[in-house]
Amino acid sequence: MRAGLVLAIAQLAHEHDPGDTVAWVRALWPDPTGPAEVRVGAALGRLCLVDDPVPDALRAVIEESVTPELHRPLSPSP
Repeated sequence: MRAGLVLAIAQLAHEHDPGDTVAWVRALWPDPTGPAEVRVGAALGRLCLVDDPVPDALRAVIEESVTPELHRPLSPSP
């Protein structure tokens, strides 16, 4: 699943060097044309990589995009 891949990349970046990954997830989560699973994965990845306050728009992406269909494959994620 793509959300898992985005989260895995964010986790690796967090453990090693966030570098360009922060900009990458910041570009993915607000993109309304992107798949919901990628946007949610990027939003969660952003929460792992950045310590600044969570934007309301990011919360909205998570709240609006996590449907029961998306929740099932995401539920094993930490």
